[in-house]
Amino acid sequence: YQRRVHGSVFMSSIAAGDWAAARTVLLAWSAAGERNSSAVVAIAKWLLPAYAGSLKDDVYAIYEQVCVAAIDCDETELYKQCFGALQKRFPKSARVRLLEGMRLEASKEYARAKELYEAIQKDDESNAACRKRIVALLAAQGLYEEAIASLNDYLQTFMADAEAWQELFELYLQVNDLESAASCLEELVLVNPHNFWYYLKLGEVHYTIGRGDHYKLARSYFAHALTLNPDSARAKYGLLLASGRIPQGKETVALCRANLAAAYADGQSVSSAAARATLQ
Repeated sequence: YQRRVHGSVFMSSIAAGDWAAARTVLLAWSAAGERNSSAVVAIAKWLLPAYAGSLKDDVYAIYEQVCVAAIDCDETELYKQCFGALQKRFPKSARVRLLEGMRLEASKEYARAKELYEAIQKDDESNAACRKRIVALLAAQGLYEEAIASLNDYLQTFMADAEAWQELFELYLQVNDLESAASCLEELVLVNPHNFWYYLKLGEVHYTIGRGDHYKLARSYFAHALTLNPDSARAKYGLLLASGRIPQGKETVALCRANLAAAYADGQSVSSAAARATLQ
């Protein structure tokens, strides 16, 4: 709902040149962690030249947001304009220097980006954003083991950083270390025990490991995912597969088959037909 409202405001603000509505949209996207880079660039191109002064103190947050969007969209001139304004206002800011590091990463100037990040970290070893950029830099180069070591070191200090645990989960998948990936998801469950996605992924990871008690664990996690999201076909299918791997799961398999068959009964797509065929 929030995205639809912001999208409609965005379209009308483009037509009317409504800088106040555009500011509201940009700040809302930023607060929600939504990059929407193409849309941000489109707004910035008419907003900043004509209305930067009207934005008052919000202009610097928007400059930073536009810098990231410009990097994503390879809008070099727009990036230079916004970065220059930030650098002039905050000449010693590590946060502004990190933007330049991101630009260097995007340009695949990894050595220069690493040098910049190490300089920032030398000035402030507790700079969490810088340490996470170093992890991203290593991962971008395919240095997954080094990225994992760096992120594990970071998490010794910032243990409640859910974003970092999720990134570590993804890195462990890259090196096929599924048991460590499961451990990351368990940490995420502690941070947010009501997140359906964490239980679903735990079920999938344990099913993929597939030895010892992992099928039982997979069934338990898929079942818990369904308590949080009863309409998830993915969790139902996972529960069906995991239950079929253990002796006590025959009744659950039959129930899942019936439930999924009913869910796909009205489907007209090829994928629905294929799904129904697997349930026969």
